[in-house]
Amino acid sequence: MKEIIIIVVSLLIVIIGSNISQAYLNTAGNELIEKLEELKVEIEKAQNSEENNSKDLANTIYEKWEKVEEKWSIIITHNELDLIQVALIGMKTYIEEDKYEDAMEELEKSSFLLEHIQQKEKLALKNVL
Repeated sequence: MKEIIIIVVSLLIVIIGSNISQAYLNTAGNELIEKLEELKVEIEKAQNSEENNSKDLANTIYEKWEKVEEKWSIIITHNELDLIQVALIGMKTYIEEDKYEDAMEELEKSSFLLEHIQQKEKLALKNVL
């Protein structure tokens, strides 16, 4: 009986911890994805030679990423975080150099990786097995 209680408590801790971390990943990830969507609009304006604030927004996104990355590093493997960081740095650099097509490619890569991490970290049978 004692073993069953220990197993049940352990499972509850894992499930509750997983739900809390998933909620944080979703919240922070969705905020970054929304900012990336805003940046996409700004890059499209820049490609049409319209007034835009893509450089400022790219810097804001990267600063937000640095804060999020510190907390995500506890939950997620560093390889995946490194891929996102490289894509965001590339995006920021391309925007500063006015290479908007390349920036858009890195932006799409960043969005995909953020969404992929959210899906991968869900507590689901396919992710456990």
